[in-house]
Amino acid sequence: MIARIPVKIVRTEDMVGNKKIGIMADLAYQSNADDSAKIQALKTGYAIALGDAEKFISSAKTKKPSDMWAVSSILKRFADSAKKDFIISNYAMAVRRDLNLGRYAGTILRLSEHIGREKITDMALMGHYDELLRARTRLVVSDSWDDALERLVGAARAGTLPSCRAYRQELAKMGRPERGRGAASVSQADIRKFT
Repeated sequence: MIARIPVKIVRTEDMVGNKKIGIMADLAYQSNADDSAKIQALKTGYAIALGDAEKFISSAKTKKPSDMWAVSSILKRFADSAKKDFIISNYAMAVRRDLNLGRYAGTILRLSEHIGREKITDMALMGHYDELLRARTRLVVSDSWDDALERLVGAARAGTLPSCRAYRQELAKMGRPERGRGAASVSQADIRKFT
């Protein structure tokens, strides 16, 4: 098995003020001759992924879920290709910084991983998908993830979608395990299995 290279994605600034993306390898890692070429390829791949993602972000005035799903898909494809040779310790932080994603950075990074393109509708807000992904562990454990996703898409298409806060409360009710009459409660060990 080939050891993966531990790296961080950094942003540097030269004396003129130009900002550049850089890759910094862990000092404890014993590098080989091919590692510099691999690191350069990672840097180029990251720059290309950022460029592709920025096309979707800069074209929209608001963060539409379909555009953010496309951004998520681009970033996931890059991360999956980089996992073979690298351990990027600050990937989420670097993406948030370099794309200026704000509070939805974590949601955007997980969006294409957990929700298929056909379940994304622009009639819902990113806040609704954020609430859904935040409640994912509880919903999976209580076996109501698919129901919650279908309800979100159905309510959005019907125009009956509640506010993000009301939707959060709805999800909290859906994710609660049934009590009494022999129904097993959800333990912390069960929750850890799905995270």
